[in-house]
Amino acid sequence: MLVSPEDWSRLGSEARAWGCRWVAGWGEEAGKSRAKNRARAQASPIRVNACFEVAGAYLVARTALARATPALSSHTASYPVQTGPERHIRDMLGVTYSDHPDARRWTRHQAWKDSEFPLRREFPAAGRPQAQTPADHQYSFLHAQGIASTKYRRAGARRHHRTGAFPLSGGGRDRAQAGKSASATPTRA
Repeated sequence: MLVSPEDWSRLGSEARAWGCRWVAGWGEEAGKSRAKNRARAQASPIRVNACFEVAGAYLVARTALARATPALSSHTASYPVQTGPERHIRDMLGVTYSDHPDARRWTRHQAWKDSEFPLRREFPAAGRPQAQTPADHQYSFLHAQGIASTKYRRAGARRHHRTGAFPLSGGGRDRAQAGKSASATPTRA
């Protein structure tokens, strides 16, 4: 389904109202890859795609943006999980989202300049390698809090000597094995 850039925000809110689940979002350059005609490659639009699902039916929507000013409204108001993919599209293709809640770069924060977009055709195929990517010491990471789940591996749990799996139940033998030293744990011959 082709959507105009002006209706992109409405698409997200309508999909949410219909009970759709957001499945994926990605960007790409339209047209043939590495076109021989440089002018044609520069004129090809950038496409942004979104996939939604409801009751086993999928809808793929796309819009085309001018390369000179690729701007779009964000779907994060309706689908907060799209924050990461939209930031990735911005970093890789240069699409700016007018109402995106997080303006930080996301993909390889300092590996290339703010004006370089690695998935655009004009970016050299070999890239512009640096001796070493600068450290991200100035990047402000968000701190998250939550509660630990007992479903995942406990600190003292050992792998099963035959299957290699970690115990999830925490039952009898697992508790006994958790208290033994590593040398007492049976190993596979």
